[in-house]
Amino acid sequence: MSARKTAVAPRTGKRRPKGSGTLYARSDGLWVAEITRAGVTTRRTATTSELAEARLRVALGTAAPMRVSDPTVGDYLLSWIDSCDKFGARTRYGYRQLIEQHLIPSLGKIRVRELRAPDVKRMLAEMRAKNLSSGTQRNARNCLSSAMRDAVEDGLIELNPSQVKVSKGTNSAAQVSIGLTEAARLLDVIRDHPMGDLWGLMLYTGGRLGEVLGLDWASVRLDDHKMSIRRQDTKVQDPNDPRRLIRGFAPPKTGAGMREIPLADEAHTLLSRRSNRMGWPKRGLVFPSVHDPEKPISPSDAHHQFQAALKAAGHPVIRQHDLRHWCASLLIGKGMPITTVSHILGHRNSAITQSIYAHVITEAAQDQVEVLRFFPDTLTIDQVAKRMRQHGNKPHKVGPNGYTLPVRPVTD
Repeated sequence: MSARKTAVAPRTGKRRPKGSGTLYARSDGLWVAEITRAGVTTRRTATTSELAEARLRVALGTAAPMRVSDPTVGDYLLSWIDSCDKFGARTRYGYRQLIEQHLIPSLGKIRVRELRAPDVKRMLAEMRAKNLSSGTQRNARNCLSSAMRDAVEDGLIELNPSQVKVSKGTNSAAQVSIGLTEAARLLDVIRDHPMGDLWGLMLYTGGRLGEVLGLDWASVRLDDHKMSIRRQDTKVQDPNDPRRLIRGFAPPKTGAGMREIPLADEAHTLLSRRSNRMGWPKRGLVFPSVHDPEKPISPSDAHHQFQAALKAAGHPVIRQHDLRHWCASLLIGKGMPITTVSHILGHRNSAITQSIYAHVITEAAQDQVEVLRFFPDTLTIDQVAKRMRQHGNKPHKVGPNGYTLPVRPVTD
């Protein structure tokens, strides 16, 4: 629910010139500058009236940007995140945390017009010294970069000084390289656990935890062996307090997240058994909370129980999200096309899948090369044995590719 556009404090002083639009304060304290021309209304918001007018002038493109005050990076970031409406509630919440915990302590006292790339590099170095992950560093850089792009539009600076590289850390997915044996062992650990179906479905489908928790029976089509991802359990904006996040359902972040996933036989069996246990009529959540059937299982509760189950069974500790990586690794290892794997995982494009699972793709390709090396021209075992007999078990070249057959004794 958006704040009412009611002026809470009439402006004093001279009347605004005719044709210059409207400037007013909303009930939530933000200032709005808007103007209607040819039936089209252009509106910009900010924490101050001056900044709102500056953004409106830039949006209209009818005059040079108004030179607003000379704010510090800290003041500008706080004003920016309060008035920024191009992000979802969860992203704004995360950016505010980064601003308060990392950006302001390191850069807050510097004037925006004086901020330079070395300052940003120093901040990232400080974050690395605190052993913060490369993902946190990248998010902080992205937050600052987005704010500085708006500072360029506001006329405060001419160039964005935050376009610096963040050192690549070890991708968590790059540490995941598993086979059917490891997956089978994990399934043995979780099979009889009350939340075993939740973890099993994540492993079989590659779904994110929030996506699986948001799944309802209306999105499961057992007859067609398919399930649809249309929403996720996540943090959403509190309608009574825009600065507060509460738990709720929201669509996936990207259009690719809205997808249909084919159910493997194991996933179909899991959901069929769960459907039978839950009885009829079939409605509501697939994984409801035992405390409130209208809400899904608590993510934190699922996390703690997953870790406890692994430790009790003596299994190496992994994250729930690694089940998604395991699924991707198994699919790629089985030779599934990257474009198909990308669709199942809900990535925006296959390039993302390739970058995350490059190590798995390389291993799968190497395995295929080994197969070609030992079985050139797709010869059968009988054909290989026959040719080796004909040549007295000596190495020789077969086929146009010139592959050498393995030398091994052949008995009749």
